[in-house]
Amino acid sequence: MPPPKVYKLTIDHDGVHWDVRLRGKKRFLEERTFLHQLVGNPAKERPVPDPSTDYFMLNDEQLEAYSAFRKKMKRSA
Repeated sequence: MPPPKVYKLTIDHDGVHWDVRLRGKKRFLEERTFLHQLVGNPAKERPVPDPSTDYFMLNDEQLEAYSAFRKKMKRSA
Protein backbone atom coordinates (compact mmCIF):
# COMPACT_ATOMS: atom_id res chain seq x y z
CA MET A 1 0.00 0.00 0.00
CA PRO A 2 1.49 3.39 -0.96
CA PRO A 3 2.01 6.02 1.75
CA PRO A 4 -0.78 8.59 2.14
CA LYS A 5 -0.56 11.71 0.00
CA VAL A 6 0.72 14.84 1.75
CA TYR A 7 -1.47 17.97 1.56
CA LYS A 8 -0.55 21.51 2.57
CA LEU A 9 -2.32 24.38 4.32
CA THR A 10 -0.69 27.79 4.76
CA ILE A 11 -1.17 29.69 8.02
CA ASP A 12 -0.38 33.39 8.47
CA HIS A 13 -0.18 34.98 11.92
CA ASP A 14 1.06 38.56 12.40
CA GLY A 15 2.93 38.49 9.09
CA VAL A 16 4.66 35.16 9.73
CA HIS A 17 3.45 32.30 7.58
CA TRP A 18 4.20 28.62 7.60
CA ASP A 19 3.03 25.51 5.83
CA VAL A 20 1.19 22.79 7.70
CA ARG A 21 1.73 19.46 5.99
CA LEU A 22 -0.95 16.84 6.54
CA ARG A 23 -0.88 13.17 5.63
CA GLY A 24 -4.05 11.86 4.04
CA LYS A 25 -7.09 13.47 2.51
CA LYS A 26 -9.36 12.84 5.53
CA ARG A 27 -7.08 14.69 7.96
CA PHE A 28 -6.57 17.51 5.43
CA LEU A 29 -10.32 17.96 4.96
CA GLU A 30 -10.98 17.92 8.72
CA GLU A 31 -8.39 20.62 9.39
CA ARG A 32 -9.40 22.73 6.40
CA THR A 33 -13.07 22.57 7.42
CA PHE A 34 -12.17 23.58 10.99
CA LEU A 35 -10.12 26.53 9.74
CA HIS A 36 -12.84 27.71 7.35
CA GLN A 37 -15.35 27.65 10.22
CA LEU A 38 -12.86 29.38 12.53
CA VAL A 39 -12.29 32.32 10.17
CA GLY A 40 -15.95 32.52 9.16
CA ASN A 41 -15.81 31.26 5.58
CA PRO A 42 -18.95 29.50 4.38
CA ALA A 43 -18.77 25.75 3.90
CA LYS A 44 -18.95 24.84 0.23
CA GLU A 45 -17.44 22.34 -2.16
CA ARG A 46 -13.81 23.09 -2.92
CA PRO A 47 -11.21 21.21 -4.94
CA VAL A 48 -8.61 19.26 -3.01
CA PRO A 49 -6.17 20.88 -2.68
CA ASP A 50 -7.20 24.42 -3.58
CA PRO A 51 -4.30 26.89 -3.24
CA SER A 52 -6.67 29.85 -3.49
CA THR A 53 -8.53 28.83 -0.33
CA ASP A 54 -5.94 26.79 1.59
CA TYR A 55 -4.39 29.98 3.04
CA PHE A 56 -5.60 31.24 6.42
CA MET A 57 -4.82 34.47 8.27
CA LEU A 58 -5.35 33.86 12.00
CA ASN A 59 -5.43 36.27 14.91
CA ASP A 60 -4.16 35.33 18.39
CA GLU A 61 -7.43 33.73 19.53
CA GLN A 62 -7.88 31.79 16.30
CA LEU A 63 -4.30 30.52 16.45
CA GLU A 64 -4.88 29.29 20.02
CA ALA A 65 -8.08 27.53 18.95
CA TYR A 66 -6.32 25.91 15.97
CA SER A 67 -3.41 24.77 18.16
CA ALA A 68 -5.87 23.19 20.62
CA PHE A 69 -7.70 21.51 17.73
CA ARG A 70 -4.45 20.02 16.36
CA LYS A 71 -3.46 18.73 19.81
CA LYS A 72 -6.86 17.09 20.19
CA MET A 73 -6.53 15.51 16.71
CA LYS A 74 -3.07 14.12 17.57
CA ARG A 75 -4.32 12.61 20.84
CA SER A 76 -7.25 10.93 19.12
CA ALA A 77 -5.12 9.51 16.28
